[in-house]
Amino acid sequence: MKPSDETLAAIADLPAALCAVVAAELAAGNVVAEVLHGHPVPPAGVGIRLVRPLSVPLPSAAAGVRPWGFSAWDGSCGYSDEPKHNFVLGPAEAPADQPSMAEIRDAANRPSRAAVAAASDSLLDRFKRSLEIDYEKWREGTGYDLDAIRDASVADRASIESLLRQRGVRGWRDVEALWVLDSPRARDAMRSAIASGDHEVALAVVRYAPEVLDEETRTAIIVRGLEGVTFFGGLLQALNQAEAHHPAPVIEALLRGVLRRDGDVAASFAAMLMFLHGRAETAFDMDQRPFFLTFNTADPTARAAAFRALCGKIGVDAGRYLDLG
Repeated sequence: MKPSDETLAAIADLPAALCAVVAAELAAGNVVAEVLHGHPVPPAGVGIRLVRPLSVPLPSAAAGVRPWGFSAWDGSCGYSDEPKHNFVLGPAEAPADQPSMAEIRDAANRPSRAAVAAASDSLLDRFKRSLEIDYEKWREGTGYDLDAIRDASVADRASIESLLRQRGVRGWRDVEALWVLDSPRARDAMRSAIASGDHEVALAVVRYAPEVLDEETRTAIIVRGLEGVTFFGGLLQALNQAEAHHPAPVIEALLRGVLRRDGDVAASFAAMLMFLHGRAETAFDMDQRPFFLTFNTADPTARAAAFRALCGKIGVDAGRYLDLG
């Protein structure tokens, strides 16, 4: 069955190496099941799911392709490019047989080992266990056990706070826990963590506890984040905060970034600027994706042309920024 025009256009948007993979699979009789939008494909990428598992040896033209699997997501596997922006995947793994109602009732009435252990643990012990972040928790964005903080006694809350301050604020999970504690020392720890230079930590303070910051500091953190984050290293957090708080310096940082940042980041910045200026329905309007992808280039001339087009759409003087670039 011949792919639709929309599917063929999506395949053509793949990097040449992955396009060669799809072509080889189609020639062997495989069929495109769908074009993927959303996880695991970032807005600036393309995902193709095939009906059957990938079976053709990698074509010689597929240099730069790496095997990739999602055993913790839907069981599918296939290939991605090195930045993990584009994917060609086989079908999702069939779900395991569902338990019978009798098995479900038995499981519900039988206390689990975790429940028995939790019953004998103090809330402090529960919280300490939650500090162990494995790959699954990292991938799913699972934080610490905040209910353990909320239900803890005064003494245990003090111990949790002391533990967090001794460990140091290492990431957004620590900021979130300090925010739930909401004590003077916890607020001081969040303020001090901003000076660490870690964009993730600083943006987490803006997200969870903007009340501990003055307006100037909040704006400066977002600007620094936009200037320093990478596609898989805090970009989403920075854009979320820019969407919520975008005085003139934040808009300026987005405009500068559209000209100067790497192509995948610049494309996301352009999408956010269109949204903030009322020219897009969402922060990454898929209907305007072809325009946003014109920024995903290292060619200065092409980037400048895309920037002029963007400024024309949002009513900004492009010459002012191009002269500075």
